[in-house]
Amino acid sequence: MGLFLGPDIGHAQTQYEVFHVPPGVTIDQVLREYGMSYAELYAINPEVKTNFTEGLALVVAVSHKPLVFRSHRVKKRETLYGIAQKYHLAVDDLKAHNDFLSSRGIVKGDQLMIIDPKPIPTTNEVENIRANLTDLVVQRHSARPKETLIGIARLYGLTLVEISALNPGISDTLAIGQSLIIKKPPVASSAVLDQEFFYYQVLPREGFFRLKQKLGVSKAQIVALNPYAEQGLKLGMILKLPKGYAPQSQDDADAVDLRDFIRDSTAHRLSILLPFQLPAFTQDSLQLNEQLLQNNRTLRIALDFYSGVLSAAEEAQKYGMNVALEVHDTQGNSEAVRTLLAQSNFDQSDAIIGPLLSANLALVAEALKSSNVPVISPLSNRAVSTSQNIVQTLPQNELLEQYMIDYLQEHQGDKHILYIGEEGTSTQMLLTSKLPKTKILLPQEEGFIRPEAILENLSETQENWVVLSSSNPVIVSSVIGVLNGMAYYENQLSEEEDDNENEIEEPAKNYLVRLFTTDKNAAFDFDDITNLNLANLNFTFPSVSKPYALSDEDHAFLSSYKQHYGIYPNRFAVRGYDVTMDILLRLSQESRDLFAELATDFETRYIENKFRYQQNANGGFENKAYYLLRLNSDLEMVEVKGLDVVLERPETKETKEKKK
Repeated sequence: MGLFLGPDIGHAQTQYEVFHVPPGVTIDQVLREYGMSYAELYAINPEVKTNFTEGLALVVAVSHKPLVFRSHRVKKRETLYGIAQKYHLAVDDLKAHNDFLSSRGIVKGDQLMIIDPKPIPTTNEVENIRANLTDLVVQRHSARPKETLIGIARLYGLTLVEISALNPGISDTLAIGQSLIIKKPPVASSAVLDQEFFYYQVLPREGFFRLKQKLGVSKAQIVALNPYAEQGLKLGMILKLPKGYAPQSQDDADAVDLRDFIRDSTAHRLSILLPFQLPAFTQDSLQLNEQLLQNNRTLRIALDFYSGVLSAAEEAQKYGMNVALEVHDTQGNSEAVRTLLAQSNFDQSDAIIGPLLSANLALVAEALKSSNVPVISPLSNRAVSTSQNIVQTLPQNELLEQYMIDYLQEHQGDKHILYIGEEGTSTQMLLTSKLPKTKILLPQEEGFIRPEAILENLSETQENWVVLSSSNPVIVSSVIGVLNGMAYYENQLSEEEDDNENEIEEPAKNYLVRLFTTDKNAAFDFDDITNLNLANLNFTFPSVSKPYALSDEDHAFLSSYKQHYGIYPNRFAVRGYDVTMDILLRLSQESRDLFAELATDFETRYIENKFRYQQNANGGFENKAYYLLRLNSDLEMVEVKGLDVVLERPETKETKEKKK
């Protein structure tokens, strides 16, 4: 009965071959001939469930051994599905050998004939079995009315490139009855395109996250219409999607969720080097240890960061990644780092996260330069140029400053630009170079800026963009205070100047002001400055991170962290999670090469941080991704995209009268 077409391919003790179904042959006959169960046949030939037809190429066992049976007495509350699972069979196996199941279900006490189970090939084993027989499993498809090449490609889960390679010279126009070589089982129900939907071809590096950004359609919606996409998207895949989903903003067009592209599940060894300062702890003294934590900010940062690292490693395992963490205490000094380098085998690490201090980081990178182990700088944005294996995860301040100036230059229009800050700063020089009409207001010798000087330098007719650049909290606080209370200061000045009662009263001036800075430093967090003061001015600044909102609390990391520690993570814990998750996901890509993945031109985003790397002159990598943020009237940090705010002058009595 069998048609033997090629060499036998082995799985454990089982050999397999290709069998083409002759006319009139049933599945039961095939199973009896080859001593197979439905479960085994379905596992190796999933297409059989929906497409058992004449000429179908099946991969079958070579043994031809007769089936062996055993008896099973049905117990209370047992189900057919549960019994089939117990014996590694399909429900169809039970129905095929117990005729009474065609007319009723099972009841307690029923005796079932059960095929003596044998091991079912795993998914990977099935792929290997079919791959070895791929040249023999030649399926053909006969084109039917209304079928198109795209529709046939989608029916079998092929790309247009793959189907064209199997059928050289084929055109988009198919003749009815035209035969196409397929070599794959169908994964959809029809090759006729449904006009109620539109069909999309997956582009390079597009995953579910990218399509959500581009088309506004979720992973759940994609998988519901394309079940085979559950295993992940691939280049050229044809997707059936709902009509009406228009492309979204292209600002995130190159953002990628690497979870869609995990290909390597081998163990990834990460070495974590942080200043835990264990010798400073006192054994059996809770009070002294609590004092140590309260007084040692570096230690608190290290512990918070490490809590995020642990959360990322735990979550990565849920995505099928194997993670081996090796944790070391640098004690925050170079001698301890040198001792670690001498005693530990860091050459076998896939990546090293830390140390925190730039000097210690350079020490580790130099020691591992010859083995080219990536050394990740997690919290410092100081340039470390000694080794080509250093990865700077924080953008440098100069980069953020340049981005802010570029934004002002691109969107200035007819805005009135005013710089307020110390003389000779890089911000002042960049502004005067790129925006030569910028007005400059410097503090007096005492370090103060007079309110009247600020008002005198503002435009009454144009929108004012004030760029405040200072690390002096007194200057920052006074400028923000004046800009928030311009009406008050204007009235005060008017009263001082107006000694003539007969002088005609002039209407109050209404200034339109938006506040910018190139560096949101600690001075902007001074006690006298409130978020409301900043929001009133649409305060805008560049940042390496975007604080998560309380509305994000349903994210797996945030909720699990809250459940584990009793609080939501601070920015250092989030940083630890974001950096570690990004490194692990890049290590799990098909290339298995972290440096190769860092060199790719795409952006990744996590809870608060995003990453887009470029190689520097020394061969190392620097993160170039940043946020431009604005504090809105709801006191929320929103990402700025383009000219996002148009200031409007409030109505006066005169304008209201004119409208009437």
